[in-house]
Amino acid sequence: MQNDIYDQLLGTVHKCREYSEEDYKEHYDTLKDADEFCAAASLYADERAELLANSLHRYQQLIDKASELMKLETDFLAKQKVCFNFYTDIANLFGLGTQAYTTESKTPYIGVSELSLQDIYLLQLILLHEMQHAMDFVFFDGFSMGIAERELRARITICHSLNEAQKQFNKLYKNAYLDQAYWYVILYNSPNVEQKVKEEYYELLEKNAKKILADKEGVVFSPLILRVFGRELVREGVDLRSNICYKINSNKGKLILEKSTVNNPVEDFGISEMDEHITGDLETSEDEPLSTKLARITGEKLGGVNGSISLVKNKLIEWHTYKDEFKNLKKQASIVITRNSESFNNIAKPEDTSLATPKLIKVQAKPYLPFDNSLSQLKNLEIPNVSINTGLDEQEIILPNRRSYNNATKKEKEVDEIEEDEIAKNMMSNLSDLFGKKRE
Repeated sequence: MQNDIYDQLLGTVHKCREYSEEDYKEHYDTLKDADEFCAAASLYADERAELLANSLHRYQQLIDKASELMKLETDFLAKQKVCFNFYTDIANLFGLGTQAYTTESKTPYIGVSELSLQDIYLLQLILLHEMQHAMDFVFFDGFSMGIAERELRARITICHSLNEAQKQFNKLYKNAYLDQAYWYVILYNSPNVEQKVKEEYYELLEKNAKKILADKEGVVFSPLILRVFGRELVREGVDLRSNICYKINSNKGKLILEKSTVNNPVEDFGISEMDEHITGDLETSEDEPLSTKLARITGEKLGGVNGSISLVKNKLIEWHTYKDEFKNLKKQASIVITRNSESFNNIAKPEDTSLATPKLIKVQAKPYLPFDNSLSQLKNLEIPNVSINTGLDEQEIILPNRRSYNNATKKEKEVDEIEEDEIAKNMMSNLSDLFGKKRE
């Protein structure tokens, strides 16, 4: 059976590449420099723009290097490259959980935040993920695809990029095909996808993903995942339940979905405040069009189909099957929020960078402290006694030691001023005598 979908997948051509030791070190040295510039920008207001420009340049350099290494063709994108966007900018517009996005437009714009740069190989998967979306919109009628189909295509392309180098990327590969199994269940339950298409995508799944789908334990969706993808599932017309085991069996080429109740159901303990903010979404706010919001970070107003525009968002929670990688992303998100709190004053942030304390507070802008331009600081200087030898009759001019005026009372200041006047008169008298003798 000929499968035309295979040729549409980016990962079949562009493989995940292993960095050399030198490139690996260069990536993290550059990332460290960029993070330091970004952190300094929140401390030095006068140099903020220049510091942010330095950090942006380095972040963009890392994305360009990864794109070049994987030989991604980005000429059809807006800006003709995958662009870096600060996480604070993305989160202010689309919610704390969004780390990267692709616009659903005829000329797609891909924005990737610094969170995606923390793991050098996870970055490659995220680039492939976003590029597959962009390719679908431009070349493969992606506008007519449902969310489930687009997301499954991105997962399949990631696995194809990894499956020839499973030993080098064993952990990432395991997570990738597990994620692929989750999204195939969503696609199979979609009423908008024909049975023939479902079978074509099933052929492209990894062998290990098929094993998971056929296993007696199947795929089980947690309450948190269903809550996060609730809006997308409603748009797709998919009705899933937590603590239900979903299995896909292939009987003589015919796919059959089986459901069963989990023996040990997982209780829904609710969602923590931290997870609620990470999984929240600001895109649906109706204060202004999304294209106008995007213009702030893209530098141009993007037009979509029929003048409208929406996003395919790469949320932190989408990488839940990647376990340690997902945990690291959440930690980095907390650090970035804290680090850039000065420009994050309208979004709740963790009280500290520890994920163990989910309490959230509102960032308060620091009051402006005007500089003291008076001479009070000079008055507080301690000047030692100094003797100047005039060379005339061994007489010396004595320069007095000024007294400190730190929080002195008004009465004490008046006494000091009188003393200063007397000292000045004595000095003038000494000078008069000196020049008088010199004239003689």
